Amino acid sequence: MKYRKRVKSFLILAISRTALIAVLICVLVFASTIGLAAENKDNLVKKFFGEKASYQGIITLWNIDTFEGGTVGKSYFLETVASRFEARNKGALIKVENLSISQMQESLKKGTMPDIVSIGTGIARYFQQNLIAYSDDFSKGILSNFYASGLFDGRLFALPYMAGGYTLISTAEKIQNAGGEWSDGDNLKQLALELSWTKKQRKNEKQICSLTFGQNEYTSSLDCFSRAFENQSVDNLIQNKVLDTNCKMQSPYQAYANFVAGTASVLLGTQRDVARIENRVLAGKMSDIIYQPLGEYLDLVQYIGICTNDEAKQSVCMDFAKFLISDEVQKSLSQVGMFSVTGKSIYKGGVMKIFEESLTEKTIIRSVF
Repeated sequence: MKYRKRVKSFLILAISRTALIAVLICVLVFASTIGLAAENKDNLVKKFFGEKASYQGIITLWNIDTFEGGTVGKSYFLETVASRFEARNKGALIKVENLSISQMQESLKKGTMPDIVSIGTGIARYFQQNLIAYSDDFSKGILSNFYASGLFDGRLFALPYMAGGYTLISTAEKIQNAGGEWSDGDNLKQLALELSWTKKQRKNEKQICSLTFGQNEYTSSLDCFSRAFENQSVDNLIQNKVLDTNCKMQSPYQAYANFVAGTASVLLGTQRDVARIENRVLAGKMSDIIYQPLGEYLDLVQYIGICTNDEAKQSVCMDFAKFLISDEVQKSLSQVGMFSVTGKSIYKGGVMKIFEESLTEKTIIRSVF
């Protein structure tokens, strides 16, 4: 009987130990499963909702235009990019505000300063004392001439992120009306100053100039003209009515309107004028358009600058700036009719492809300062 009791006790003890080990194994497996589930949950959250940003809150971004965009405004483009950035940086909200130059000046007088500012040529001086320098890492991938245009005292304070361009625009009909001839392969640049003519209207005569363009306080088609057409006196050309007599005083849009109205044979316009002309072509109002982009000079560049002194905000702002020059965002510039500053090809064909190819490291880029 004692032997049976010992065997029974041994069996109970063995079973108890086995059960205990089994329980421990279950606990460990369960704990491990919980850990993996939590890890997987975190990974899923990061995948679908983004990483948590180092700054939680609103970051103000002012956009100040000195030149027109392509098919949409730059503020709209920035809002779209900001939404994509926010999706990957939880808690950070980029508030884009589109300000006119007068609104910007008034806000600065009141002591209001944005965290980030999007500016064109000539505007950097208003923010120069507040701009934070970028690290040397931001030089990677940007064309050297674009990069240099954002430097001050050898350091990058204004990061270029999109560009426009200048182009000559005409039509086969306008050239023929001026007594010229056009065939594929001809050079519009060679004809641009030779197409002035006199249009007879019943008893009156109307002088049609060869070339029209406009400018403003911050960007100048005239500077592009002086580089594209060497050894030409602008004043003499205006006096002889080769150039539009208003070219020094009118806006770029007024020049476009003159061209469409038929008072000029050729327009020295921008990427925005290409979009306008293409819309007229689609509407059946124009045809046989001729473009010749001029890549000699450029002051149609938009930059991003960081103004905040808050270190947490600075970190997010730097990440946003880096996102703007990423391949993903630079490629999306083709959707808004603008050009990349990285030298990457974003257009597959058509006039915009030719336009893109004209902007190289040999293009003279005016300093943002």
